[in-house]
Amino acid sequence: GEGELLLGRRAQANAVSTMEGMGAPAAGGRQWKFVGWLGVAGSATILSYIIIIAGWAVASFFQCMSWSVNGYTEQPSDAFARFMANTGLQIFLAFLFMVATVIIVIRGISGGIEKANKILMPALFGFVLVLVIYTFTLEGFGQAMGFLFAPRFGELSDQAILEAMGQSFFSLSLGMAIMITYGSYLSPKESITKSAALIVSMDTLVAIMACVILYPIIFSFPEIKSSISGSTTGMLFITLPPLFYTKLSGGALLGPLFYLLVMFAALSSSISLLEVVVALLIDRFSYKRIKATLVSSGVLFIGTVLAAFSLNP
Repeated sequence: GEGELLLGRRAQANAVSTMEGMGAPAAGGRQWKFVGWLGVAGSATILSYIIIIAGWAVASFFQCMSWSVNGYTEQPSDAFARFMANTGLQIFLAFLFMVATVIIVIRGISGGIEKANKILMPALFGFVLVLVIYTFTLEGFGQAMGFLFAPRFGELSDQAILEAMGQSFFSLSLGMAIMITYGSYLSPKESITKSAALIVSMDTLVAIMACVILYPIIFSFPEIKSSISGSTTGMLFITLPPLFYTKLSGGALLGPLFYLLVMFAALSSSISLLEVVVALLIDRFSYKRIKATLVSSGVLFIGTVLAAFSLNP
């Protein structure tokens, strides 16, 4: 992370131009330019499908709001499958989320992304903290803490290490041009070491807090364990919402709060992913920010539409 921030600040340019500048001058930097393009392509691909999942969080939030106001009604077992098969609704929800992302990115760094994150990040941390405190009251809290934090090195496999590294890279936005892009906006007076240390420490802290939220719920309710073995997505969007209203005290407040947290987390990610492509179009192709944002989001939304169709069996 520190290396990518340093590269971006030094070049003061998009990821492709930054990596191109690493190559030998005689070769025009062609040895490294493709790495920058891979990073941009990675961000573009992730954004095209992640807003579909963000749309699920939007739907879950409004479902929970409806239950909180009107009372919980049991859903049929195939409710989520029918929801995913509703391609028009999937596209509509994703479109709403893309619009929210575009509105922020189109306003620029200081006027859009920085202002949005000044709201999103404290709100995210506050939501997480409230939910962490709540899980102290669950009967499975002690068992969950033992499972999370008791060392079991004999169970640590090579595959688990690779998965942990993959999660770390994804969570820290490494290798997808985001850190290089944000590094290009840093002032020369900013300490790269301090910035990187803050990013890593806060990311790790929030990840641990997320585990402290979810695992006591998992250990308190056996029905969640079976759903996790089949699909984490199933646990998050199928099994968990009804539990807020049938098993957890205060679920009428916690349910909407939890999915608002998921929405905010997804929005903070989608902003960063879109900014990578926008920065490329501005720096390398001389687009105005408005045009760069609208063109990139429009093209990437084609991938979103294809992802939505792929969900319909």
